[in-house]
Amino acid sequence: MSDKSGKYFVNEHQLRVGKTISWSLYDKQGSLLLTEGSEITSDSQIESLIRLEAYYYLGPNQTEYKAPESDASLVSPYNVVTTLLSRLELSFRLMNTPDRGNDFVRSIVRLVIDIQSVCADNPNAALGTVQLIVKAPTSLVHSLHTALICEVAGGRLGWGVMERIPLIAAALTQNIGMLEIQQVLADQRAPLTDEQRAIVDAHPRRASEMLQERGVKDKRWLKAVLQHHERLDGSGYPSGLSQDEISTEARLLAIADSYVAMTRPRAYKTSLRTKAAMGEIFKQRGAAIDATLTKLFLKVMGVFTPGSLVRLVGGEVAVVVGQAGSVDTPLVALLTTQRSQPLDQPILGVTAETKEVIGVLDLNEHLNLVAHMGSVWPEMKPI
Repeated sequence: MSDKSGKYFVNEHQLRVGKTISWSLYDKQGSLLLTEGSEITSDSQIESLIRLEAYYYLGPNQTEYKAPESDASLVSPYNVVTTLLSRLELSFRLMNTPDRGNDFVRSIVRLVIDIQSVCADNPNAALGTVQLIVKAPTSLVHSLHTALICEVAGGRLGWGVMERIPLIAAALTQNIGMLEIQQVLADQRAPLTDEQRAIVDAHPRRASEMLQERGVKDKRWLKAVLQHHERLDGSGYPSGLSQDEISTEARLLAIADSYVAMTRPRAYKTSLRTKAAMGEIFKQRGAAIDATLTKLFLKVMGVFTPGSLVRLVGGEVAVVVGQAGSVDTPLVALLTTQRSQPLDQPILGVTAETKEVIGVLDLNEHLNLVAHMGSVWPEMKPI
């Protein structure tokens, strides 16, 4: 199927595993996904290309310049975040495809730029939406959530757009040294085996080596990946570094990574509620993790982070959409009545003092409310 511009949207009948494609494929923003002559490697890759509405150009108009038509349409934050997750999945596939190392690095950098654009549009919507996505591959959602936090925090530190690129890239690639077991560990109820523990302990060094093998030379990117499990008191790994031996990027990445690890559901341990996770991180400030960056992290995320599901003193269930001027004054959208009956439409713009929040709820126990959460943030520009 084609549109007036000469775009042809690819379909499942044109793609076969093990076959090469006769055209370059692009996504909706015109970013290159696959070059002409690329081999289709898996059924899941085909599914991703269809989901991304990949297209190719064909016909005599390819050499004729035409100003692009403006597309003022807006989409749900869920659409934006799931697009980011899908692009990260494609990037990881490129990483494991022989002779595609340069494509992998370029795809990660493009994804970093997309993340910066999304956070410039509405950081609370991005942070809150990814917090609410509880059913997604751990390797994808953990890395993206961490990257979003790092982008917002890096901006608050006063780092320029270009300065933040190595940090965000490191967040996206921090765990590539253990991708093969990351989902297994999330689903596993038994303790880690000796072999699994060895992979986990080695994954920062292995990830740094893999990035270098694929052409990454940026020292800030590599150092952040290598050091993101080091701790100020020397208790971290893989090298037991301490204090000033650890880069600022690695210190910030460590805090964001710890928060996401504590709040994402895992089979072998109960995930912490968002407020409890913030409390655990705050307890470690000055000892294992950087005190100044911990305070910044609290200011960025708030005591009740965007996407937290809370119960108010009146009995209503609400989702936190941002802060109302201070870290301990969440701005919420009401999802239920005082008797916990779901509302037809969320009530937006409600300010709740900390004392009015009597509990943080487990999203998995209130999935009936998910349909009401899509409209609690404004629609965003598509990416």
